[in-house]
Amino acid sequence: MKLNNHRFISSIVIINVFITILLILGYHWIINHDSNIDESLRRRAVQVAENDVLFSRRFLELGKSAVPSDFIAASEISRKAVVFIKTDAKNATSQNTSPFSLTSGSGVILTSDGYIVTNYHVIKDASKIEITLNDNRVFNGKIIGSDANTDLALLKITAENLDFLTFANSDSLQVGEWVMAVGNPFRLQSTVTAGIVSAKARN
Repeated sequence: MKLNNHRFISSIVIINVFITILLILGYHWIINHDSNIDESLRRRAVQVAENDVLFSRRFLELGKSAVPSDFIAASEISRKAVVFIKTDAKNATSQNTSPFSLTSGSGVILTSDGYIVTNYHVIKDASKIEITLNDNRVFNGKIIGSDANTDLALLKITAENLDFLTFANSDSLQVGEWVMAVGNPFRLQSTVTAGIVSAKARN
C-alpha cells in the first residue's frame, strides 16, 4: 500500500514538471516568433485597446471636468450679483484742487437683502456711495464696516430679492483649476474673463 502511494505521488510530480517545461518552452517560442504575427492584427489590437480607454466612462468624465466647454452658465449667474460702485471722496482742500474726487470699483452681492462686499480702497474717505446693479438700478450705499489691512469693506443697500453669490472653501481650490473673474474695469459693466490658478498661499 505504501509503495502504491509513493508511485502515485511520484507520477503527479513528474506530470507537473513536464507541464511546467512545456509552458516555459511555449512562452519562449511565442517571444522568439513574435515577428510572425500579422502586423494588421497587431494594429487592430492596439486600436481596440485605445478605444477602450478613450471612450470609457471614466475617461470621458475626466475630460469634461478638466476643461470646461464654456463659462456661459457660470457667467450668467455671476454677472447678476456683481455691481458697479462709484464714490465721491473728500480731498484735502487747496486753491488748485477740487474738494472731491471720484473713485470706482466692483462689488459682489452677498445676501438677497443687499449686503455687498468690495475693496476698502474703493470706499476710503467716501462721502457718497452710488451702487449700480447689473439691471441698471441705482442705489445709495452705506458702509457697514471696513478693514484697511485686508482691503475689504462691507456695504448695504436698501433692496430685496437680489441675486447673490455664496462663499466657497478657498482651501479646496487646486493649482491648475479653471476660474472665472467678473468685474467692472474702467467702468465697463460686467466684464468676464477666465484663467487657471497659477499658485496658492503667496501672501
